[in-house]
Amino acid sequence: MDWIDILLLLVLFLLTLFVSLGVGRKLQLKEKDVLLLVFYHTFFSVAYFVYIQKYGGDANQYYSQGMNGSFDWWPGSRFVTSFTSIFAYVMHLGKFNIFLIYNLIGLIGLLILTRLVFHFWPKSGGGVQTMRYLVVFMPGLSFWTSAIGKDGPAFLAACLAVYAFTDIKKKNHLFAVAVAIMFVVRPHVAAVLLIAAGLTLVLASRAGIVMRSVILATIVAAFFVSFPFVQEYVGLEDATSWAELVQYIERRASYNQKGNGAVDITQMSFVPKLFTYLFRPLFFDAPGLMGLVVSVENLFLLALFVYTARGIVWQVVNVSHPFVRFSAIYFLLGWVMFAMVTANLGIAIRQKTMILPAFLVLVAMSLSHVIEVRRRRTRLVRPVEHS
Repeated sequence: MDWIDILLLLVLFLLTLFVSLGVGRKLQLKEKDVLLLVFYHTFFSVAYFVYIQKYGGDANQYYSQGMNGSFDWWPGSRFVTSFTSIFAYVMHLGKFNIFLIYNLIGLIGLLILTRLVFHFWPKSGGGVQTMRYLVVFMPGLSFWTSAIGKDGPAFLAACLAVYAFTDIKKKNHLFAVAVAIMFVVRPHVAAVLLIAAGLTLVLASRAGIVMRSVILATIVAAFFVSFPFVQEYVGLEDATSWAELVQYIERRASYNQKGNGAVDITQMSFVPKLFTYLFRPLFFDAPGLMGLVVSVENLFLLALFVYTARGIVWQVVNVSHPFVRFSAIYFLLGWVMFAMVTANLGIAIRQKTMILPAFLVLVAMSLSHVIEVRRRRTRLVRPVEHS
């Protein structure tokens, strides 16, 4: 590594700091929290870079193809390769320099998620407040979104979409940006965002019939325009019936069942598939040291799910704000869709970063209700005084 490479690394890291602090100020995050997230997320970018140098990964392929000047902006892997080519082929940046660029993309998503979690987290003191840091500092959220590939942009898009629905009237442009980002890397998930938004707006009781009709028509039109891309991306061009769709799902569920991250889900019933996608590996099926680390994170997610499930249901049923409904619909649609077609745990671990933002903000919102219910029960159950 010569002095030019070192200078470029310094410039890119300073750019990461500058952009992150600017985004943090817009999101009203504390500067110390932003700096902590910058160093934390960048640490995992370095770790990911070291990991693929030893074990290989998709990032190596994107970089190699990018060095050849492959420009084909079709959504999916070809778009990521083309975007990487700008830096590898045109600007002659090294692999780690490009890692830092993708690291910034994922980091912005993490800053948005931090804003959401911190804003909705109950204002109780002590351990409850500390737990919010455990949520945003889950290793998987930073590791998988810090490298060359689709995961960082997809994570940013998911976080931005959820954030937009905190005030969709004023932030509808942010939702459009989120859909656009998701579309160029994973168009089928962009379709899920559009469907979730459409269902949310139809259910919004405060929206007028004219406004709902206009917005819904716009979303439906955007969905149909993007549908041919989605068909080709996921390989559904020839599926013209329900039976062919079922065959496609079964075929996708049989893919990638070899290797350390493989698990056969084809014979599982619906609920075990959902559990496998979101909460496994879980120690007993952990592949290696990384599997054990992921198992700890999954156990934490499972604990959050069990502890707040009733509160999440209460929020969805009783709170009519579009933000709650969009988060719930997007999370459930994504969870079901991915669980039905994903067999490899390694893929599931990476791809679930697209739906975790919606789940984690629902957890943050529901905790207040859960804590209040428990306080009421504590006040009602008083020890009997003996004379």
